[in-house]
Amino acid sequence: MQPRIFALDTISTDLDESGGTFTPDGQDFYFTLLTPYTTNPHFGVIAVSHLKNGIWQKPEIASFSGKSLDFAPR
Repeated sequence: MQPRIFALDTISTDLDESGGTFTPDGQDFYFTLLTPYTTNPHFGVIAVSHLKNGIWQKPEIASFSGKSLDFAPR
């Protein structure tokens, strides 16, 4: 196996993404996003992208995340 970029420009972007895990069915991907969109540049959230028709969708902040520093989904 060779490492490769995952979902270029959707999940792998110029932002600071880290870690990640797939749901058991492989249809959702959760990962850490250190977001520059807050007053604290080191504010981490758990983002999720859904696979629809073979295409990974634009990530959203997971419904349970965004209230405190979240990191490293498992």
